[in-house]
Amino acid sequence: MIKKNKLIIQTLTIILVLAISNICFADGNPYEYNYKYERVSVHAGVSTYLDKESVDVYEYNPPLYVIAGNFVRFLNSREGQILNPVFIVIQYDYNTKETYSRRNGIWEKMVVDSSSVGLENKAIANALFRAAYGMEFYRY
Repeated sequence: MIKKNKLIIQTLTIILVLAISNICFADGNPYEYNYKYERVSVHAGVSTYLDKESVDVYEYNPPLYVIAGNFVRFLNSREGQILNPVFIVIQYDYNTKETYSRRNGIWEKMVVDSSSVGLENKAIANALFRAAYGMEFYRY
């Protein structure tokens, strides 16, 4: 009976230690388990998150849409580091499945091919569109 109780206590201790270590790791990244943020992509050790509360529809004129939102990039390392937040505005053409981002007041067609940049652009465009309308813009 004593051995059984000792085994139970050891098991519970191990579970507690694992739970605490998971909580501590999660605390290193303030976005991962925060319902206000959606992880959009992970590329080259950097996770990109959409601040869901920042999403704003600027234009709803089907098949044209303009949606904006704040994105945060987090460097996945032991220390963890929040990189500069980015405000992104995307114009969507649902008929042609083309997207344009606005940089310095100029609309530029987004690269949405199978390259790492193209895949991240698709993920960002999908995240904004999904936050606004509950559906994907691009299918992978």
